[in-house]
Amino acid sequence: MRARQRLVKLLEEYKQALIHQAVTGRIDARTGGPYPEYKDSGVEWLGDVPSHWEVVQLARCIHHIDQGWSPVAAEGGVNEDQWVVLTLSAVRRGRFDPGAFKPIPVNASIPAGIEVCEGDLLITRSNTPDRVGDVCIVKGVRPRTILCDLIYRLRLRNQDLETGYLMRVLLSRVGRDQIERDARGSSGTMPKISQQRMRAWRIALPPLPEQTAIVRFLDEQTASLDRAAQAARREIDLLEELRTRLIADVVTGKLDVREVAARLPEEEDESELLDELEAGAGVGGGAGDLDETPVEAEA
Repeated sequence: MRARQRLVKLLEEYKQALIHQAVTGRIDARTGGPYPEYKDSGVEWLGDVPSHWEVVQLARCIHHIDQGWSPVAAEGGVNEDQWVVLTLSAVRRGRFDPGAFKPIPVNASIPAGIEVCEGDLLITRSNTPDRVGDVCIVKGVRPRTILCDLIYRLRLRNQDLETGYLMRVLLSRVGRDQIERDARGSSGTMPKISQQRMRAWRIALPPLPEQTAIVRFLDEQTASLDRAAQAARREIDLLEELRTRLIADVVTGKLDVREVAARLPEEEDESELLDELEAGAGVGGGAGDLDETPVEAEA
């Protein structure tokens, strides 16, 4: 089971490294190799970027930021005509959970302009330190769903920035470094991100066609990693169930623990896990050296 857990961790690290290289221009998503020419980004922690990319503050690409409302939840079930409000758990590391909501009392007056729509880009403005600034694109939302007050919706200037590209930037290490730097909160409270600080975040901005190519490349490459990680997690769950049953059998005397120990397989070593990551995940080549360690964002 420990081997499966390590494999999941390795897959997540590999995925993060791949996203980082794509959104910082270390690799050209169209060719799988480096760009022909680079320039100084002017941002120390970002380093060099492709010569035709820009480095801009997020404010340039944002048309508007919406913040939601959190009413007292209604009791009981939800009917299809009833309004509901998203909970923070609806935003999960690039994935939207359409079932993470609470019902709103039927007599409540719903503020205008905060109904969630398909394709919206959501970011949590407050959460635990590792989840604040979590981001996703809405997919499969039910009608009459509104934002809660702890979630922002970013309205982008679509001529500059593709929603899917920005989501991946914010999920990358350069995005998370800025998010964690700017999240503020007193001891014992969940840190929060202000709109002012969010607008000041810096992103490496390729032309729109390249943004589309990067999104497509990452979708293709990370899908195999996600499938491998999901399969490993299923194995972990099954092993946990087996472990629970074995403990019960040993405690009740139905099983001789010495006999079981003699038949246990040897533990997989780290090199075998890395081989499984390369082969079993089905990741395509041409991603360059994914062991690069990014420089921390400065305050």
